[in-house]
Amino acid sequence: MRLPTEGLFYIGVKEGLVPEPYLDPVNVWTFGIGHTNAAGAPDPSQMDRGMPYDTEAAIRRAIRLYQQRIQRYVDEVLEAVTVPLKPHELSALVSFHYNTGGIKRSSGTPKLNAGDRVGAWNIYSQWVNGTVNGKKTVIGGLVNRRKSERDLFFSGTYPHLWMPVWKVGPDNKIIYGEPLRRIGLEEFKTLLGVTEPVEKPPQPDLIVELVKLVWQLVVLFFTDRGVVQDKPAGKVVDRTPNGLPVYEKASDFPWNTQRWPDFKPEEFDCKGTGRIALDPVTLDKLQQLRTIIGKPFYIVSGYRSPEHNRAVGGAPRSKHMEGIAFDIDTTRGINQERLKAEAERLGFNGIGTYGNFIHIDTRQQKARW
Repeated sequence: MRLPTEGLFYIGVKEGLVPEPYLDPVNVWTFGIGHTNAAGAPDPSQMDRGMPYDTEAAIRRAIRLYQQRIQRYVDEVLEAVTVPLKPHELSALVSFHYNTGGIKRSSGTPKLNAGDRVGAWNIYSQWVNGTVNGKKTVIGGLVNRRKSERDLFFSGTYPHLWMPVWKVGPDNKIIYGEPLRRIGLEEFKTLLGVTEPVEKPPQPDLIVELVKLVWQLVVLFFTDRGVVQDKPAGKVVDRTPNGLPVYEKASDFPWNTQRWPDFKPEEFDCKGTGRIALDPVTLDKLQQLRTIIGKPFYIVSGYRSPEHNRAVGGAPRSKHMEGIAFDIDTTRGINQERLKAEAERLGFNGIGTYGNFIHIDTRQQKARW
């Protein structure tokens, strides 16, 4: 029996997704969707620290790792629980076990197997403690999680939530508040479809092995396509509010001519400081938009440093400071309405119309002005 997609997503929501290693509330090194060294390789404590350059690739990696590891916890729940379970009941119990590892140790499991469902959850709900600074402490997040799991088990209704993608602070702890971005159920299903591993029985036939190798290379290309740099990146001098590296000058940015053939990094640097920060996935969308429109883009504004943004009267939370916004000159034969329509189709959620240019960005919530 496998966990339903809604169950996978539910647990992911409860865990959150962190695309870099971090210390959880009880100081255990963790990565992705609750992955620790106890679940097997990779060991988060040995992974590179800091926000990865290509955040979207790191998110896909985290989801693949989650897919690979979660079935172990499903199997352990099914081994420990001998009574039949409905899919939503399995989801609630796997969430409990994925978080605590306690399905076989808890005295709630014998009660569940004996038919005392309420008594079982009265015990499972007590698993809310963690060791902090050598002392057993009640953790509020665990209290809420146990309540949510219990509600799911008895009601069969999955809450309508978003999976947060969190950033990590200098102390290696999650920065709670506004997440880096949110993943909804439909996007999660899409990511599962892209990253779901292909399981095939081993074949001694050479042709079959060659076909498998080609398939693996195709999957690798489409799921882990990172930045192929023209040259090594320069020194990182700062970070944007959403965690992207800021480079001192345009030539320090790890450009990929094959990936963004119609642009140069010098088009996007801060007009006040010369510094540059760009999100590669947003650049991918810009390149797609340029290909569709079929005419040169003249970038009025790309990245802005906070000081330059203030100097030009930019919005206090301007997306230009996050490296995910572009202002495109439309006085040179570009149809504004078509540009806006195609940008929206490609996922540019922020679109603003100004006299001589169009602003586009990849913020999370749709905005038009």
